[in-house]
Amino acid sequence: MFATKTIILSSISRALFSVSTLTLACSGLATAQTGPAGCGRGPYTNCYDPVPATYLSGSWIETNASSEWQLTADDGAFMTFGQVSGWTQGFTPPSSIIVFPIAPDCPVIYYTVNTVSSHFTPSGVTDGVEGTTQFQWQAINPTPSTACGGYTPVTAETFNGKIANKGNDTGSGNWINSSGGSGALSIEANTLLVPTSETLALDTNISSTGFGVGVAQTVLFVTQTLVDSSGYDPTDPNGIRFQGRQVYETANGAATDGCYQAAANLGMVYQGGPAQIVGSVWNVGVNAGAGNQYGDDGMGWTTAGVDFYRSVLPPSAFPCTATIPQAMMIVQNNPGYGNYQFSTHKITFTIKYPHEVTITKDNISATSPY
Repeated sequence: MFATKTIILSSISRALFSVSTLTLACSGLATAQTGPAGCGRGPYTNCYDPVPATYLSGSWIETNASSEWQLTADDGAFMTFGQVSGWTQGFTPPSSIIVFPIAPDCPVIYYTVNTVSSHFTPSGVTDGVEGTTQFQWQAINPTPSTACGGYTPVTAETFNGKIANKGNDTGSGNWINSSGGSGALSIEANTLLVPTSETLALDTNISSTGFGVGVAQTVLFVTQTLVDSSGYDPTDPNGIRFQGRQVYETANGAATDGCYQAAANLGMVYQGGPAQIVGSVWNVGVNAGAGNQYGDDGMGWTTAGVDFYRSVLPPSAFPCTATIPQAMMIVQNNPGYGNYQFSTHKITFTIKYPHEVTITKDNISATSPY
């Protein structure tokens, strides 16, 4: 529906993007960074996410509902070995693992996490490779430990497997217990960890104004940081709860493009089409230390689009504006939850005559003297 071009922005920090190539939509929104991000243009289902989970705190339940693990992960570093202990919020200490009654009238069995043997190990971030997080959790010290309903609690059980990223809420692997039993493992997060909002900021690593260079000097780059202020989830002191998650944009209603329409009324149709949401996909924490931040959201026509409208429209047609409503979604792997809309934004592109382009996203606004 619209042409795209690949633009090399050699002056952009490689530390920020890990690559220096951005794909921009001539007609409107620029996409996310490519390379280790997995992809820039959606759909999100076709995009790998190379960032491993580094936040595993919360409630995890076996899909056959036989046990529930309340875990606190040592989330202090990016891509490193981490310890896991029991999270006792809402439970009687030191209980942190619940095995549901094996037979009617039998009590719940509580276990504790063996912190010596329980850990997780995130993979590195490699271009073209899906990120993974290996884990080993071990339950010990059953209470009560006496037989009931023909069943005697095992003294220990170990889970081994990996957490799938994009949603960081499902896992698979195997289990083995101290009595020699073993089998396949499937677990899923029992709590919905989603952002309640996000903060926006100009990416001044691109330039002091947030605008790009060359043909992207009329494209504004904005970073986004996911925020969770629900107060119900386990603490996130290091600001990395959503690292390894995947977010994407969708339209939040019909876009309007006064510049495109004004040109069309004169019989001049811009080849790139009207401004619109192109379906960018981002991976949270794609850069080491980025935590809950993702980006960039590149917004605006390239200079080719701006030049087109200035060449075909009379001065009286300016300023002309495109308005694009945007919704932001976070991916959930757990089939019990759908992908979650956590934020909406209003984006506008305005061309003035003869030299000025203003891009606005909610309360973030900047003007290029192009």
